[in-house]
Amino acid sequence: MKPKPIWSAPPDEVRALFLDYFRKRGHEILPSASLVPENDPSLLFIGAGMAPFKDRFLGRVPLTFRRAATSQKCLRTGDLENVGRTPGHHTFFEMLGNFSFGDSATGGYGKEDAIRWAWEFQTSAKWLGIPKERLRVSVYEKDEEAAALWKKITPLRDDRIARLGAKSNFWPANAPEDGPDGPCGPCSEIFFDLGFKPDESIACTVKGCPDAAGSPDCDCQRFLEIWNLVFQQYDRRGKDDLVPLKMQNIDTGMGFERLLTVLAHLAEGKRLGERAIYSNFDTPLFRALMKHGLDGSAYADIHEKGWPEDHVIRARRIADHVRAAVFCVADGVRPSNEGRGYVLRRVIRRAVRDLVNLGYRGDRYLASYVPLVSKAMGSKGAHPELRRHEKDIGRVIDDEEQRFRETYASGEQILLRKFHELFDAGVRTFPGATLFELYDTYGFPADIAIDFLHERGMEPDLAAYELEIEKARTRSRDGSKIATDIFAAGPLERLKREGGETVFLGYGPEPERKDGTYAWDPGVEASSVVAEILVGEKPVDRMEPGQEGAVVLRETPFYAEQGGQVGDAGEIRGPVGAVFRVKETKKVEGFHLHFGTLESAPMERGDQVKAAVDRARRDAVRRNNTATHLLHRVLRSLLGEEAAQAGSLVAPDYLRFDFRFPRALTPEERERVEAEVNRRICENHPVETRVYDAQAARATGAVSMFGEKYGTRVRVLTAGDSREFCGGTHCRATGDIGSFRIQSEKSIGSGIRRIEAVTGERAVREFQEDRRRVQEMAAEVDRLRKEAAKASKRPGPAAPAATVDPLAAPRRRAGPIEFVVLEAEDLPEPALLGAGDRVKADAGSPVAALVASRSAEGVALVAAGNPAAVKAGFRAGAAVKAAAEAVGGGGGGRPDLARGKGKDASRLPEAVAAFERYLAGL
Repeated sequence: MKPKPIWSAPPDEVRALFLDYFRKRGHEILPSASLVPENDPSLLFIGAGMAPFKDRFLGRVPLTFRRAATSQKCLRTGDLENVGRTPGHHTFFEMLGNFSFGDSATGGYGKEDAIRWAWEFQTSAKWLGIPKERLRVSVYEKDEEAAALWKKITPLRDDRIARLGAKSNFWPANAPEDGPDGPCGPCSEIFFDLGFKPDESIACTVKGCPDAAGSPDCDCQRFLEIWNLVFQQYDRRGKDDLVPLKMQNIDTGMGFERLLTVLAHLAEGKRLGERAIYSNFDTPLFRALMKHGLDGSAYADIHEKGWPEDHVIRARRIADHVRAAVFCVADGVRPSNEGRGYVLRRVIRRAVRDLVNLGYRGDRYLASYVPLVSKAMGSKGAHPELRRHEKDIGRVIDDEEQRFRETYASGEQILLRKFHELFDAGVRTFPGATLFELYDTYGFPADIAIDFLHERGMEPDLAAYELEIEKARTRSRDGSKIATDIFAAGPLERLKREGGETVFLGYGPEPERKDGTYAWDPGVEASSVVAEILVGEKPVDRMEPGQEGAVVLRETPFYAEQGGQVGDAGEIRGPVGAVFRVKETKKVEGFHLHFGTLESAPMERGDQVKAAVDRARRDAVRRNNTATHLLHRVLRSLLGEEAAQAGSLVAPDYLRFDFRFPRALTPEERERVEAEVNRRICENHPVETRVYDAQAARATGAVSMFGEKYGTRVRVLTAGDSREFCGGTHCRATGDIGSFRIQSEKSIGSGIRRIEAVTGERAVREFQEDRRRVQEMAAEVDRLRKEAAKASKRPGPAAPAATVDPLAAPRRRAGPIEFVVLEAEDLPEPALLGAGDRVKADAGSPVAALVASRSAEGVALVAAGNPAAVKAGFRAGAAVKAAAEAVGGGGGGRPDLARGKGKDASRLPEAVAAFERYLAGL
């Protein structure tokens, strides 16, 4: 068959073709939702194309459309260990899907249309043109309707329609027998025959395969599943209790990467039985990434280049993990030790570990993949956030790689120290828990650690290690659940069924003007109706005085915590004297939850109420929010565009602004920033808001915060020369801020600075307090001067400061480094640090020093190394920590200078020995 142009077309054209097909069939084409589920705590990440439509499938929200199609970003970590080892496992992937909410009578469609369109899109010469003979399908064994439709609509013979059990062809898996309660239904899957066996009479070699020529349900990898059609027909209410849903739905998903694999196979002109391209990593989505990880070798040439299989696996894993990291960061996730941040940190560190094992041991490298991902995935408008934030994404990934490479080096030192500790004690078994800690916390590969131990005659406790690994896998699976709890009912279930989201009135009552701006109005009071009451996270019809809980209103003037701005406080007054004191307001699944305590009288659902925001508190928040915008503009103006926002907090008593910058501000820069913000305040610029669609808003040059999620309609706030996306509440003019004062400027991480500041009356009070303190200090100085004049006119000589020069002492060698050890009594801290500074400044060959000072309190330690020693692998923090632990203490610090202390000075020889062992292990 003659190859079709679409088979070798760029991925973005294939994606666009799918969406165009369903656009022509009445589907609303929606952009991919964020990987981070919006207001859905039951999911860690979006792991399926249907997940963003959860409430629509359940009828919880009004339907503005009945048909939709998307190319949805997805992330799963349940099969993390298989990534790179198999042709198709990924952490990040795209799911092409078409969805129907309801039957044809309501504007949706059912099984017949879903099957017809899936077949037509894949086989029609106008669309993908996949040869019909290369396709097989499967149906749920009890779904005769679907089997009959496949035979009616397609030329498939009955032996090409596999009837499989609930484990394979019911969603969620095993639902009739042992699945979760909630919406479910039979599936029908479409498979492409990769043709590994040219003669269909040859029996499949996989034991137990039900088909002599191979089966879609077999593990022989001959058949690649590319599309799953889910027919949501039932509401499961217990084992084998399936009740037909009032609104039956269609939910389909086709793996984009797998589809590209099929098209690449066909583009090669391979016929049934000719093994060719069969891996997702062979497609254009990965080609540049694979080449980048294999020293420029084309992936198709890896066998001719002689690359070992483990190198190929590592290159695949890097390519997969860096895609996942790029999309996570683009959607606002940041590396951390819990939740989504932990998943991101884990995939970045796994990728860095593979880079190290491929030979990239020196400079950081992972961020160099980011432009390649952006080019492959961010073209034709598919994922514009990649191109828009490419530099910021690279910076986040680069920062994490830098931290991890330092941590990885620490892991090597921990392994060495633990080994020597055990060996010296006569122990010849290395703990499995420590081996896992090295792998999980420090990213140190277990296989390298095991080889190290075997070479030195020590056996690792692999059983205990595997137990820890299994525990980690269980945690990963628990964090990647998709079907089992995605439809779990929550406390707002009743409210969702009754109406839409909370209407926010806090921008003011005036309608939008013709020019798109809003008149300024505080919007702090409104009449409303109690839509829901929650007590102890459970919906109730009535709340009694003294109870704490949350009240949901149909409309509210209370701003809910969002975008760094804290939620409003105030009160909600009901009939017969009920007063609900609102302490904070948060947004959950589109609803404003007012948290607080009820006083005086009961409050019930349906009550007519008066909601009033604490005006003074709102005004303070508004001042700080508008000042935050001015501060951002001034920083970018004075320091350059690289001083971009990295986070913020707007509270009533102060503001906190995080920004990217490689160094501390000088005193002169800090004063100038403060002065420039105050100048803009004095100029009293009007503060105006204009509402745009997102694309038009960006075209105005308005600044949007990297990682923040915005809707299709956004508010752009202008205050003088500042123009930013913002949904918060603001002053009517910059002069309302009054005054601005920086309290502190400090580092909170690699390349991230934080400014804390106050405005208005708080700033004035602090200026006054500073003046009072200066006056008191001046008076104290004057008093001391007078006392000194009365004292003896012949002051005693000042004691000379002790000095120590380690470089003048005899040197020894351990490993690649010369070292000295100096011991002293009651040496002051400046002398200790001065000795370390002398070593740091040495420009010669690698040299390190340990300086120790005994005293009545114990022993103080300083470790230092010159630049050549640090380049050779010396880390003063790890070295001093090893020495300090020997004297019953601890320590740490920078690679070139670190301090420690311990309680037992009598064990100082052991500290010296530990320091020497550390050097010997470099």
